[in-house]
Amino acid sequence: MDFIKSLVPVLARFPKNQRYLLGDRMQNAATDTLEYLVEAYYAATADKPPLLRKVNVLLEKLRVLNRICFELGYYDSGKYRQIAHDVDQIGNMAGGWLRSLR
Repeated sequence: MDFIKSLVPVLARFPKNQRYLLGDRMQNAATDTLEYLVEAYYAATADKPPLLRKVNVLLEKLRVLNRICFELGYYDSGKYRQIAHDVDQIGNMAGGWLRSLR
């Protein structure tokens, strides 16, 4: 939740023509990630791995979109590094959760 709360104001500062393209893509990927994590938390043990794999795919999409937005100059290197760090942390937690289910 903290990641989304920090991401939304950044996306709101995108140029108007990209706010509804790249900004929406990033926000949707972030909220979809949160939704899959909540579903995995409440799912039966056997149902958790597919949900966590979907989380990994969404996080990879976020990494790519983050890089594109940075290279287009929509935010500075500090914000790029912070978003990348947050995505990596979420990925490490989801990966650890997935490994613990094996």
